[in-house]
Amino acid sequence: MNIHDLSISDCPITKVIINKNEIVYYFSEAYSKSLRQYISNIAIKIKDWSKFSGKHFISKSPFEKPLIKNILENEIEPFELIQEFFIENNNLVFKGYSSKSEAWLEYTFQKPNIEVKSNP
Repeated sequence: MNIHDLSISDCPITKVIINKNEIVYYFSEAYSKSLRQYISNIAIKIKDWSKFSGKHFISKSPFEKPLIKNILENEIEPFELIQEFFIENNNLVFKGYSSKSEAWLEYTFQKPNIEVKSNP
């Protein structure tokens, strides 16, 4: 299975494992674009990236300009929901809500190895 085939927006994350230079997101389901249906129990493993950059957006109200904090690799927070992801120039970008702080997060993994498994 290929990450380009998946849509994970609003798909429930059931578990996250964060280790040095490796993160695994477990989803109860994800949508397969090629099969045109949801597939149960999907795991996306991101590992061995060359560089990480992250941003943490904090706002007290919806129309207030957010405070943007850069996140270091050792400060990575797990997502509650990943609303958007894309791959561009060998960079994997995840955007969504933190399960820890409930803030909006944007993570970029440069040149990662990505593994997708069904029923891990």
